[in-house]
Amino acid sequence: MVDLRQKAFNNISRILAITRYDIEQRQLVNDYGLNIHAENYLRDIFNFIYGFSFENANFESQNIAHIDLIDKTNKLLYQITTTRTKEKIE
Repeated sequence: MVDLRQKAFNNISRILAITRYDIEQRQLVNDYGLNIHAENYLRDIFNFIYGFSFENANFESQNIAHIDLIDKTNKLLYQITTTRTKEKIE
């Protein structure tokens, strides 16, 4: 049982690491397709688990500054980002 958990953890860790570097490389050539998929994936997860009504704000207007997911019913906003700079956070 412990061995299976360790294998699962290792697989998840490897996939997340590869995805991180894949996203970084694609961003260098202005390909944000994986970012959009991540936004939609997290939108669906939040909506399913927490019962929110998030929509991808970028579908209403291309690349709204600082907002990726919007739930007008519950008045919530989320930014999904791969940028880890102080300026981005502020």
